[in-house]
Amino acid sequence: MRIDKDGGAEGNYTVLAWQPTPDNLKLKMPSGYPMPRYCMLPVGRFYAIDNRELRFKLDIDILWVNQDKPPADEPPCGFDGTGCSASPDRLREYVLAGLSSVLVILTFVIFMVYKNWKYEQEIDGLLWRLELEDIQGCGQEGTCLVHSASKMSLVSHVSIESKMMEQIFTRTAVYKGTIVAFKQLRFSKKIVDISRKTKKEMKIMREMHHDNINQFIGACVDPNYVHVVTEYCSKGSLQDILENDDMKLDNMFISSLVFDLIKGMIFLHESDLKFHGNLKSSNCVVSSRWVLQVTDFGLHELRAAAETGSVAEHQYYRNLLWKAPELLRFPAVNPYGTQKGDVYAFGIILHEIIARQGPFGSTDLTPRGALSIHYDCLCAKFHGCKCDRFVWTSHTQTSPFITIDTDKHS
Repeated sequence: MRIDKDGGAEGNYTVLAWQPTPDNLKLKMPSGYPMPRYCMLPVGRFYAIDNRELRFKLDIDILWVNQDKPPADEPPCGFDGTGCSASPDRLREYVLAGLSSVLVILTFVIFMVYKNWKYEQEIDGLLWRLELEDIQGCGQEGTCLVHSASKMSLVSHVSIESKMMEQIFTRTAVYKGTIVAFKQLRFSKKIVDISRKTKKEMKIMREMHHDNINQFIGACVDPNYVHVVTEYCSKGSLQDILENDDMKLDNMFISSLVFDLIKGMIFLHESDLKFHGNLKSSNCVVSSRWVLQVTDFGLHELRAAAETGSVAEHQYYRNLLWKAPELLRFPAVNPYGTQKGDVYAFGIILHEIIARQGPFGSTDLTPRGALSIHYDCLCAKFHGCKCDRFVWTSHTQTSPFITIDTDKHS
């Protein structure tokens, strides 16, 4: 340190650093000790400029420990280690991720179980099952009073069959203030439980909605009875209308009926039921707005197991006049019907609408006699329209197909 002319002290600072020991450097070492390879030597100095500013001058390069740059003025974690936090614990994150995955999977499983349970509840009767007490006119023993009647005649007025049969009527009741059609299926043995297939079929029928499909409202299940409740059509069946000589049918009205029937068949064939199986003119009902609706479809197992009651032989065979030949000759192959069988029945109904002479026209043959004859061809005269040939065959590949010329009937 020295004093300038103004009496100010000027510092004389020297920087020492670890450097290789020069050969010409003489160090006093204890006897027996070798000369060290490194020692602290001056590498730079500070000097003042006009006693106001200190400058540093490096004379020799400093050998840093990392041979790159000088160390930080403070360790990364501080001199006492408080500047660094502990490494994060990943175990909590792993556990949370695992629990989240399990929760998502468990939620999905619960949702699927609930969805399946809800579906089974709907099949079991949540949608279609009705209580007999809710249907006015029906007693606890399963008997129902007739509130109104819709003629459902069995035969054509112009056929000899009308002399042998009597007429029956649609049973009706009141459900939630609305008149409904009520059909009773009776069983000789008590019904322990309806099969899951039939319950699923009822659910499908309950969810079917179409202008040309008679609405299935539900069913009441008793030990010996199943009461099928459907929408009531006040105009009766198509067979009622065709057998009423006072009802005049013009071409426009006929076209409307036919196309209603076609639309109902198409909807039925495209649904999960796939086919009707018992299509005939008495199973085509007409609403108060003169819209034709297809009814009495589905529930084939229940209908097959139900007692037919006191159905006469004549009526039994007459009900088969709308059934396709292959279904009559091989009933075990398709016991409940096919789509092609529905097309055949549609052809018979079309003949009924045009000719208004019953399923097979004016004939002296009884239904059993008509079924026993092997027809080569039966052609109906469609009042000026080209007639398709309906061939009595047992091969489904050559079953009748009907082509409708929409332009001609529009």
